[in-house]
Amino acid sequence: MIEALQAHATSDNQRNLDEMAIIEVYEDGNAAMHGYRHLHLQYPVREFYFVHTNRVNN
Repeated sequence: MIEALQAHATSDNQRNLDEMAIIEVYEDGNAAMHGYRHLHLQYPVREFYFVHTNRVNN
């Protein structure tokens, strides 16, 4: 899971992350969702995202 430290919206309403921090590394999706829910309840205005690092970009 990462947190957007600095981000901005694009003209087509997407988020570009200018600066980010790694918050936690999870072994599976269920653990990641549990971690996200916990952090989102504690810090509802912070931007947390999941990044799947096992995939290759083409």
